[in-house]
Amino acid sequence: MDLIASFHSHKIKKFHFFSLSGLSTKGRDIVFLFDTGAVCPVIGVNCLFPKDDNAAHHNKRESFEKLLREEIKIQSIGTRPRPLKAANNQEVTTYPCVCRDVSISNAGTMDFYFDISFDDISIPLLGSSFIDDCAYTHSIAGSLNITGIKESAGKDFYTGMNILDFNRVLERFK
Repeated sequence: MDLIASFHSHKIKKFHFFSLSGLSTKGRDIVFLFDTGAVCPVIGVNCLFPKDDNAAHHNKRESFEKLLREEIKIQSIGTRPRPLKAANNQEVTTYPCVCRDVSISNAGTMDFYFDISFDDISIPLLGSSFIDDCAYTHSIAGSLNITGIKESAGKDFYTGMNILDFNRVLERFK
């Protein structure tokens, strides 16, 4: 059964963002740009940690990256056969993932399908594979409202792929 939802984006200048909880190493929300040009949701490991030069944060990020690489190997996850491309046409190496019990703007929890990358990504993107499974309205120069979400939003884009269980990574990192 599809989730009936009612939440809206946070608009900053002309861009719409949604906060997702359940993906972070320390329970903080991750803010994703609503990007209809991205093929799928993508997040960089760098986006999971504060952007400062604090040595403790740097060490935690390195530990998380090491653990993530181990889980990728243990779970036999390969990179996407055809790499994703950034707006500047640069190839981005990503790994398909799923994380259970993710909530968007404090709506009900769901499985969230996304790609993760070790490349430096400035803003996590909420891409078309997810967006296409949502019902939404966008008023002229106004807010973007999600009114419904397919039960397994974005899953079809990951069919036939070995997908990383991201919850195992988060559990091991605690």
